[in-house]
Amino acid sequence: WLFEVLLGGPDAYRAHAEDYFETEVPAAAVRHVYDLRPLTREIVTALRADAELGALRADVVRTGYPH
Repeated sequence: WLFEVLLGGPDAYRAHAEDYFETEVPAAAVRHVYDLRPLTREIVTALRADAELGALRADVVRTGYPH
């Protein structure tokens, strides 16, 4: 089911995330990630207020996400 959500594009993922996490998810931030644009502190905190970009660095590198 998650694969279907991811293939549905940013709007489908955003709808799923808002339902699952019961919070508003900024569309622009989701599109930023779907477009594989480099993560910034602003994008990371828009998606999760308590997340820190530095703490995600290893995951970003490991997955090959642009940085």
